[in-house]
Amino acid sequence: MKKVQLYLVAAMAVVLAGCVHAQEAPQEVPKAKLIEAVSTLESTCEYRMNVMDTMLTQLGNDPSAQGYVVIYQITKPVWLAKSRANEARKHMAMRRFDHSRVTIVEGGSQGDPKIEYWLVPPGAENPELKEFDGVVNAGPMEQITEPKNFTEENPDQCHWGELYLEEYATEMNHGWDYPGRVVVYAKTLAAFQKRKKELTAELAKFDVPAKRLTFVRKPAVRGEEGVELWILPVKKGTKPNIEWPGM
Repeated sequence: MKKVQLYLVAAMAVVLAGCVHAQEAPQEVPKAKLIEAVSTLESTCEYRMNVMDTMLTQLGNDPSAQGYVVIYQITKPVWLAKSRANEARKHMAMRRFDHSRVTIVEGGSQGDPKIEYWLVPPGAENPELKEFDGVVNAGPMEQITEPKNFTEENPDQCHWGELYLEEYATEMNHGWDYPGRVVVYAKTLAAFQKRKKELTAELAKFDVPAKRLTFVRKPAVRGEEGVELWILPVKKGTKPNIEWPGM
């Protein structure tokens, strides 16, 4: 009987010692996992959406985790990071994914800017944003001296035909108050008037007043309606409407 009691006491001591050891063992702090980093400027939208889908799949497999997307900016064009952010949100909407599970932030300007896709487990800190690295990836701001077709110069094969009105407005207001010329290819006068009203209202939301816009109607090309967004030069000698360092 005494042997049995001694055995039980020894066994309890081992169990208690194990519990104490387990309590004393430091717990590993969870960390955010970088899924991939792709170029903000040079990546294709197909590739960005594939990486986005990878992140959404991992989030679907781990309902307790959060997604975190950091979009580092380039100096020119100034609207690109915001455009990439909007693109990511549209993709989540298309996938009907819960927006509250993914945080999208715009980081500072970098010489070689990337878009970082992160998986953040419970208890982990969000990735720390990089500071501006001092590299300016654009030359000095120059006036537009020739008419510029924004629609052609900023194509996006993933969203072909979609108008990036906020980006167009940003470039229209970047430094000078450029006049805009909007060409509407419409089948009928009524269709032209309707599109003109819609575009005028949308651009006004982004601080481009109607007085700066000239609308031109052209017949639909092979039955296809469409829009071209043009930026016209300002008068020579016009000063920028914002102060830039070194100017």
